[in-house]
Amino acid sequence: MNTQAASQAPSQGPHRFKPGASANPSGRTRRMSHFAVLSDEFARVHGRSPSNLEIISLKAVATLASKAESTRTPAEQAVRASNTMIRLLIGLGLYAKKPAKPARPSLAEYLTAKAAKAGTGT
Repeated sequence: MNTQAASQAPSQGPHRFKPGASANPSGRTRRMSHFAVLSDEFARVHGRSPSNLEIISLKAVATLASKAESTRTPAEQAVRASNTMIRLLIGLGLYAKKPAKPARPSLAEYLTAKAAKAGTGT
């Protein structure tokens, strides 16, 4: 008789997965998914495929992203992984430190607005 099944609480129920069947039938890990998204984003931003050194950095970012989002990673380690990930993304040109400033009006637009403002007396 199986002693584990006898010792389980009734609320636990039987094991959900069938023996010999993969819990991840696609075989695709989170790291692989993150890497695919990062590679596509790199190609979109830079207009070229990443070099070998950049691929290594993208794989490191994918690994850190997987660790940061895992529920098994302690909070302190998740924060460290996130901070390191951001530094790598900045180095790859995929993360801006500051948000982009709004576009300034052209000189003609500025002068037109200034003249309209002066004409109304405000």
